[in-house]
Amino acid sequence: MRADQVDREMEINFASRSGQKAFGYLLEDPKRWRIKNLDLNAIPRHWRIIASLDYGTLNPTAIYFHAIDERRRFRALCEFYRPSNVREIAKFLKGVHKGPDINGNWTDYTHPLWKRCEKLVVDGAIFNKTQENDGEGHRSVGDLLEEQGIYIMERATKDRVAGLERYHDMLNWRPEDKKAEPFFLITERCPHL
Repeated sequence: MRADQVDREMEINFASRSGQKAFGYLLEDPKRWRIKNLDLNAIPRHWRIIASLDYGTLNPTAIYFHAIDERRRFRALCEFYRPSNVREIAKFLKGVHKGPDINGNWTDYTHPLWKRCEKLVVDGAIFNKTQENDGEGHRSVGDLLEEQGIYIMERATKDRVAGLERYHDMLNWRPEDKKAEPFFLITERCPHL
C-alpha cells in the first residue's frame, strides 16, 4: 500500500458503531429478502455452491455458504461469524463443528455443502505473510489454510464501490415496485448479514 493509503486505513475507528448503513432501506421491509432456512441436504444438485471468507483479526471472521440457482439468484445459506483461528475455520468448512441448528441451539453439526463447493472467495489480505512460523520466517493465513486442506481459495477484488453497487442491484430494491424480486436472499441462519 502507498503511504497515503496506510494513513487513511489508520484513521478508521473500527470500534465505532455510528455512521450510515450501506443498505438501510432493507430495514423497511425485511420480508422481501429474508427467507426461511432451506434444508442444506436438499439444495438442488444443479445449483452452484460457493463460499466466502473474510478473515478477522480485530473483528470476527465471517464465512458464508451461498447457493446460486439457474436464474443466478444468490441465497446466503449459513454463516460462521465469530473470532476464530485457522483450525476452527477449516473445521467449519470441511466437517464437524459446533454451530446453531435451525432453532438456534449450539450443537455438533456436519456441513453438507463443502463437497459441492466450487470455490472459496477470500479477502486477498489473507495472502499477506504476517503469521510467525516457528522462527522460519512468516507465512500467510492462506498458507495455513492450505496446510489444513483448504485449496479452492480465490482472491476477491477489493473494489468496494463496485461491490456495494452489485449488492444493491442484486437486492433489486425499488421503492416504487414492492413486488420486485431480489436476486440476493438471506436465510435465517445468517443473522449477521
